[in-house]
Amino acid sequence: MGVRHRELREARSVEEVLRITREYLREVGLAAEAIPPECWPAPLRGPADIELWADRLDHASESQCTLTDEVNALDRLASHFLIASLRVRELLRPALAAAPGELRAAA
Repeated sequence: MGVRHRELREARSVEEVLRITREYLREVGLAAEAIPPECWPAPLRGPADIELWADRLDHASESQCTLTDEVNALDRLASHFLIASLRVRELLRPALAAAPGELRAAA
């Protein structure tokens, strides 16, 4: 399972962030047994889903106490979504300045 952080940082659109994240989830899906089912992101429809899962995965990752394969896989997944969330916010910053609340409304 490759790290996609560089690709996320270089993404030029929200759709590209979503595409990269969907591809990452397909890659991770091959080793998903290490990730608890309640932490597996539902299909991503838009930027609000990136935000939702970044928050959920970060919380789940922080609540883990021991270093196990499950925690490491969860940390990697949370990290991907947090970076994706930051990139989406950067890409949407001009649009959000013009229309506040747009990201949350997309949920």
